[in-house]
Amino acid sequence: MIGCVSPGGAGYSNGDGAATKLAVATIDGVWQLHRLSPEDPWIVAAQSLSGHHIGSLVYVPERDLLFAGAHSGGLFASADRGRTWAPAMHGIAEAHQHVFTIAAQQRAGGTVLWAGMQPPALYRSDDFGRTWVERPGIRNVPGTAAWNFPAPPFVAHVKYIAVHASDPHTLYVCVEQGALLKSTDDGVTWRELAGYASPEDIWHHDAHRIVFHREDAADLYFTSGEGLYRSTDAGESWTHLTTRHDRIAYPDAIFLDPDDERIVYIAGAASSPDAWSGGEKASANACVLRSRDAGHSWEQLDDGLPQPMRGNIEALTMHCWHSNVAFYAGSALGEVFASENRGESWELVTAALPPISKVGHYKKLLPAAESMHERSHS
Repeated sequence: MIGCVSPGGAGYSNGDGAATKLAVATIDGVWQLHRLSPEDPWIVAAQSLSGHHIGSLVYVPERDLLFAGAHSGGLFASADRGRTWAPAMHGIAEAHQHVFTIAAQQRAGGTVLWAGMQPPALYRSDDFGRTWVERPGIRNVPGTAAWNFPAPPFVAHVKYIAVHASDPHTLYVCVEQGALLKSTDDGVTWRELAGYASPEDIWHHDAHRIVFHREDAADLYFTSGEGLYRSTDAGESWTHLTTRHDRIAYPDAIFLDPDDERIVYIAGAASSPDAWSGGEKASANACVLRSRDAGHSWEQLDDGLPQPMRGNIEALTMHCWHSNVAFYAGSALGEVFASENRGESWELVTAALPPISKVGHYKKLLPAAESMHERSHS
């Protein structure tokens, strides 16, 4: 089974057993980590798409296809689990060569792939990435002129695409920064959900990710630059569960435990990226938190993680099999950590990869990230 560790790609997989292959998205291509069995150590096995900053990965097991979204060069597909790649850009406009996020949606009629771009655009494929059709409606909502990103190149992007299995024609799109959007007609028309916004927000509608209760499409959590929110009415109203004054001020990855969805996991930094800089002392002070009461109280899951954790957790994936849950985390310093006991303890898989980074986040942690990157090529 292949797990994908990437800032903007699929964050969940399941199978009949523990993962034995990881595909990791870095600023210098896709790196493969392998182990012969769950009892064996991980090894760094191969690199592909060298020279491309890869932001998103998704594996489609029905066709044994792996997709990679690059910051330049667009979208790539691999039919041999990442050894070789071919462009998968038919139907995608020249202006949308930066593929920021990819999602695979399982439907009764087959798999639908979605791709979100920088600048903001949304594409759909019904033939496993052979052709793509744009859904331009996301740019027809009011307020698009205010969408931006507060770091170079100062251009907003579609950060995340979320769909619940029981309601396949309703989509949520997170635009960073700019809006949380919802469509109930399969992505044709959209409206903004702004019930979470407050005049006290520093960040303008900084939408990160959506995760749903498995049995209820109206019950969802939303991470943003202003913390964590929950809605029980499909996004019409929100409860603000954590703020930028809590341990994780800048949450990104979020998961619900598959056996008890009152248990919530989030990962992120103690501050927003603008505060990470500081030369040799630069630190995101990242961590993983768990709540057992649907987000009202939290405990830190730090056994085996660096203290402090300087590199932000830029990518986190959950892999489930039977009643087991594993997490694989990638940092902006090129580290990969693994926990195969629901985050109770962690082990360092490798510290020798190039940075795993959403856009230029790793640059905030220079020169630490530079030394990690140089070591990975030595």
